[in-house]
Amino acid sequence: MVVLSFVINSTNAIWFAINQIRFNNSRIHWKSSIAKIMAEVNLSGNGTRKVSSNTISDFVILKAFNINLHPRNAHVIKEIMWQPPIIDWIKCNFDGACGEVFWNYQADHLGSFAFNINNGNALLAELTCMCSDCN
Repeated sequence: MVVLSFVINSTNAIWFAINQIRFNNSRIHWKSSIAKIMAEVNLSGNGTRKVSSNTISDFVILKAFNINLHPRNAHVIKEIMWQPPIIDWIKCNFDGACGEVFWNYQADHLGSFAFNINNGNALLAELTCMCSDCN
């Protein structure tokens, strides 16, 4: 939204400056054009309710134009109570990212392992861990 506003307002400022030279025989100072672009982009950016993304490059752009951030709502936080397994059982907790932890009924840590999947994604992590369980 902000980048699109910048492109449109920059094009408009160039068009206006060219028309001032052509039809009114007067020149617009480049600092005036920059100030107008900044003001128009700020106005359009602060006039939206769109949620901003959380990337640093977007943050830098928004702050360069002095635009207020509209952060996303926080995720719901759920309290989860871990319970040890029943007597003589072993519990395996799977983290969903190629790691498993084993506990006994007294909540003693019996062992754990993890895989390094380098630059993989969630699907690769799930498939890697599923295949490791088959061996």
